[in-house]
Amino acid sequence: MTNLDLNLNNDSTTTPCHSRKIPLWLVMLDNIPTIFLFIVGFLIIKLISTIAAVLFAIYAVLSIVWFWARICPYCHHLDTHACPCGYGIISSKLFSRKDPGFFKKVFKRNILIVFPNWFIPFFVGIYLLLTQY
Repeated sequence: MTNLDLNLNNDSTTTPCHSRKIPLWLVMLDNIPTIFLFIVGFLIIKLISTIAAVLFAIYAVLSIVWFWARICPYCHHLDTHACPCGYGIISSKLFSRKDPGFFKKVFKRNILIVFPNWFIPFFVGIYLLLTQY
């Protein structure tokens, strides 16, 4: 048996890890909590102010687009179905690929943009518990 035959029979030796396709259910599993958080966050913040809730929703959407623009182009999953959150395909349609060697640095510099999405609803909920219990 030649090396060519071995490679044809054992696909895992020739297929790079980033070429695997993540199943849609895993992509949904990654995104459903985020969408749920945005909706529940909007509803919680709306109890205080409709304008603040709308601003939160706008910020949430813009932070995801920021993620696509500033982080995804540096990821080796860009334009593949191997991205666990599905952003790699979306981002590749909007932004051009950058040098993946800078991914770690770019990720660390830009990831904080999405943190308020997780903490603002939490702190507003605590505020509501303390003031309107």
